Amino acid sequence: MELKENPKINKTELRRIYASIGKFDYDYSLFKKGLKKAYVLGAYIDDKLIGFISAISDNTTIVYVKELTIDAHYDKAEIATYLLKRLKEYYQAVPKIILTQNIGVNDEVLIVKNAGFHDMSENGIMLFEADSK
Repeated sequence: MELKENPKINKTELRRIYASIGKFDYDYSLFKKGLKKAYVLGAYIDDKLIGFISAISDNTTIVYVKELTIDAHYDKAEIATYLLKRLKEYYQAVPKIILTQNIGVNDEVLIVKNAGFHDMSENGIMLFEADSK
């Protein structure tokens, strides 16, 4: 597996990966625009994108993982763990890395916990979201 920093993820690659996980409701132009200000690591096998992680940060106090997506045809645990490890190395000077996770996806929760993340609710912290409109 090869990692590439800030790869150019084209529409075909994104469509293929998202289709493998059953995600069809996305806007490629918004995805591409969002990558411009993000740090992205792409995982490749034989020049084929098999997963990626994207994050934004102020490079001082916090990193927010926007997306961690792995093609369903590959070992999600191995690839996700490796991408998270490399992201933590890249941002080693930043004290906090935040990542959101869907409730009820137990294998993904286990992957994230095994990569050194913990459930913030265990510390009495709640996460909120609001639409900007």
